[in-house]
Order: sequence, then C-alpha cells, then structure tokens
Amino acid sequence: MDSDGSFVQIAQTRQCAGACSDAVEGIARRDVKTIIVADISPTSLLKFKNAGIRVLKANSRSVRELMDAFATNSLEEIGIDQFAKLRR
Repeated sequence: MDSDGSFVQIAQTRQCAGACSDAVEGIARRDVKTIIVADISPTSLLKFKNAGIRVLKANSRSVRELMDAFATNSLEEIGIDQFAKLRR
C-alpha cells in the first residue's frame, strides 16, 4: 500500500496443494512486501519470511473487508513461531 492509501497490486491465488515453491519464488521476485493468507504451510511461511515478506492472517473471505483491515493495520502478522495458531 502506498503512503496515500492506494494499492499497487492486488491478486488472489488458489491453494497450491503442495507445489508452492514456484508461487513463493514468483511472488518474492515481484518485490511484494506483504501477503494476506487464509492458510499456509510451514515451508511456504518460512520461505516468505526468509524473502523479507510479511505474512498476515486473513480474518475474512471478502477482499474488500481484507483490504479495509489491511489499511487499518488490523490483520495479525504470522511469525514462524505462531504457525500452530493458524489451525485454530
């Protein structure tokens, strides 16, 4: 998100079902700073963290609600030590 509140890029992807390394690398190459996920594997989370990408947990299935939550900084950042909380 830019300082004026506009978004440069918004994309929605499907679950990659175990073949996530290409998707993770593709996102990292685009200089993405933050992603919002509904679910993520420990391996993918670690790859994003190692690439310097913030990983936030989705609190809604609505893109509009997620963007509003992101803009108001109300989404929880997922750390590798917090992975078990995703399943709750």
